[in-house]
Amino acid sequence: MLLSYYDAELNHIEQVPLKLSPMWFLLRENVKLGGDVTVTSFKKAADSILIGIVQSDEPDAGSVMLELGDKPLELRQWTITDSAGAQVRVGLYNAEFGMPLSGALFATPRKQDRNR
Repeated sequence: MLLSYYDAELNHIEQVPLKLSPMWFLLRENVKLGGDVTVTSFKKAADSILIGIVQSDEPDAGSVMLELGDKPLELRQWTITDSAGAQVRVGLYNAEFGMPLSGALFATPRKQDRNR
């Protein structure tokens, strides 16, 4: 399975095997925090839980910080830090559950024709 990244500024599509993505462990059928992922930090705040994670076999490749809400328990956001220290933060807002999703949402993006 491939994961596609589209950079609109560069009009470039990058595809990598899902296993090479820092978030691969959240996309598998059974999510567990142990074995091939190592929890590096755990902090309970007023209304959230912060969990730091690295790949057990490549801890220097980068890390993921998960922020979970605790009432109800839900994933709110994650921050990916690569080996060079660059960060990408993704937040989830107004999540809706149990609704059908179009397959088009999961299609590989296409490069845009910049001559239009």
